[in-house]
Amino acid sequence: MRIVIRIVTLITTAFFGILHSGLQAQNDLFVCLQSGISMPLGQFAGTTLNEDSFARPGISYGGEATWFFLPNFGVGIEANINNNPIDLTTLTQKKMKAEPSLENLTIRSESFQTTTIMGGVYGRYPILEGLTVTGKLLAGYMRSNTPYQVYRAQFYFVGPLTYEITSSQDDGFIVIPGLGMSYMFKRGLGCKLDGEYISRQMSFPFRTPTGVRIDERKVRFIQVLIGFVVEF
Repeated sequence: MRIVIRIVTLITTAFFGILHSGLQAQNDLFVCLQSGISMPLGQFAGTTLNEDSFARPGISYGGEATWFFLPNFGVGIEANINNNPIDLTTLTQKKMKAEPSLENLTIRSESFQTTTIMGGVYGRYPILEGLTVTGKLLAGYMRSNTPYQVYRAQFYFVGPLTYEITSSQDDGFIVIPGLGMSYMFKRGLGCKLDGEYISRQMSFPFRTPTGVRIDERKVRFIQVLIGFVVEF
């Protein structure tokens, strides 16, 4: 919860600093705390050894601030952290099938983490009193961290062997489209439902006894966020 508060505080401070002069003449500023689920797609959810990431549906959380300086058009910034657990059952089965000398294998793994910090343009269109359809196109920074993992392997005629795979990370520029709906109650409080599409090819370096190995992985998922909105 503390990291969410820090993210929202950073977003709000930057937003007021950039748009201070305009905010004095407008009242359509919205700040939102949000959380939801992320559904991995394609190679990110795939279960092919040495090609896919074995990611499962996970949890996203973060914050957003938007300012509509025109009735249906505005700008904003958003930051989210996404955690996808690893399908350890399938990963273990695939590892044992690929290595016939394995008698038993246990894997402990952290989640695959993705962080995004973005800004961009927003649009909205009211359809009923208080109910609005929203759209956005954001661009910014994305960082992905592979999970830290510990393996305990038992081979035929060989004692147990424990080893680890350390986390690796990559970052870069990303463009994210989004679509959703929001409903504002009285006294400037409301809720919203947003869907966003995230996709980027990442390169993760790993140190091995023979040098540095680069694993190319496409991190791709749809995240659905439910948010609590406050209008200032």
